[in-house]
Amino acid sequence: EVKSTMEEKRCLFYPYNDKTYGLVKGLLMKDIYVDIIASKGSGLVNKDMAYSVNKSKINKVVKSIEEIQYKNYDTLIISSYANYTICESEILELIKNIKKENIEIIYLGHDEKINRLLKSYEKSSLYDVENIDEIETIIKRYGELNLPLYNPKVPVIYIGGLLESIDSFDISLQIKLAMEKLDYKISLITNETDGKLFGTINYPKSFMGINESPVDQILSINRWVQAIDYVEKPDIILMDIPKGMIKYSDSFHNSFGIYAYMIAQAILPDYIILTLPPTIIAKEYIDGLNKYFETKLGKEIDVFNVTNAIYDIGAGVTDIIDKPLYIPEVDIDEVILENKKDNDLNLVNLNRKENIDIIANNVIEKFS
Repeated sequence: EVKSTMEEKRCLFYPYNDKTYGLVKGLLMKDIYVDIIASKGSGLVNKDMAYSVNKSKINKVVKSIEEIQYKNYDTLIISSYANYTICESEILELIKNIKKENIEIIYLGHDEKINRLLKSYEKSSLYDVENIDEIETIIKRYGELNLPLYNPKVPVIYIGGLLESIDSFDISLQIKLAMEKLDYKISLITNETDGKLFGTINYPKSFMGINESPVDQILSINRWVQAIDYVEKPDIILMDIPKGMIKYSDSFHNSFGIYAYMIAQAILPDYIILTLPPTIIAKEYIDGLNKYFETKLGKEIDVFNVTNAIYDIGAGVTDIIDKPLYIPEVDIDEVILENKKDNDLNLVNLNRKENIDIIANNVIEKFS
């Protein structure tokens, strides 16, 4: 988890954008003082951070790099989304001023150029999860033994999206933090590199690697969960499912939902939260999804989160749609109310903290 000393520090976070919305929200949820800087030309400066995703105001205004008084801060957190090629002058300016004030730098990414810049600065650290070395050592031991597939004794919760969106990590992190506030130990497995600031663990490279056979990919995720369960001893395991969870159309294959399917072959879910765009939440469609996921993942969906991200899917075949359009969150709340009137659909907006708390409590009650 975020080291306790972090809660006593005044932090700067760079760069802020829609992709880092969930992480910054997590820092605020932990009562960590953080000011956020957006890149020049992003259109986010002097706006509430929620503007980037068209959600309800959070009362945290995005700053420009020019207005920062560095002496007021203890730590600069540089996100893995910092793009050195595009933002070289900004990053150089930030690091120069930070060094001048002798402020700690935490870098969450792997960019070699940024790593090189920070190498000579003694107050910089490449932040990593405390237990990662022990987990990797245990994995090597498992590799020497011919063990059967592992079935966790604790509940496993899938959190994913019909389409890949920022919602899965945001919801996963919010649920982790809500449950930790209730004194539960939570392990979260995700592809989101920045998540390690909160002790989350990335999927093994062998799982997402292109040189592995599907059998080895499935085995690698099973052993990974086994090692995490052994080392971290969690009460609940959260799995933020990579990519989309179903083939979307002939022009957008959405990774065919293959990662969700492989994870289900390795570790079956006990509870599933699925994010849907607001355009496809009719009862007939949801009934079809439940049948599909019961066949593919072994159970129906427990909760449908309705996102405000919608995608313009073109005619060409593609795997990535990186630029969603965020419709106003108030429209989502109306769509949910409309669709719940006549149907017993478990539709929620998990951007609302009160709904996260309800889900966290429901899960704990269900598996206690």
